[in-house]
Amino acid sequence: MGITMTLMQDLDAKQTQRKVDQFLRGHWQRTLRAGLGQQLPGSKPTGDARSIARRLGAQQQVKETLRVIDSLAPIYQVILKGLYLQREPLPRWQLLEQTGYGRTQYSKLKQKALLYFADGYMLEDLHVYNAKTDK
Repeated sequence: MGITMTLMQDLDAKQTQRKVDQFLRGHWQRTLRAGLGQQLPGSKPTGDARSIARRLGAQQQVKETLRVIDSLAPIYQVILKGLYLQREPLPRWQLLEQTGYGRTQYSKLKQKALLYFADGYMLEDLHVYNAKTDK
């Protein structure tokens, strides 16, 4: 009789948080590419199919990013908007002041906000999983 193995996926929370952080750090670039902000320095407007497709894809990502952040609890909105929806992220001391929490609690809230963002974002799976096999 053969051994059957099932593949179970466990969420890697730290890697998921890193992936969401990297994704959100690119928000301003997507905003600019989508034509929702200033044009990127050194880039020339073009009307070819690729640039139009990139612009439309960027617009979808920007809209979905805003939708997800706006759907989160207010404390998570403050953190994510302060870190990622501005040209320059707010300094940590300013976010601590806005949230009313100390460093440790703020860090926990930021980690949760990143995970909640991954859960709500529908255009791609931002979760990172550890594959685990069971016999």
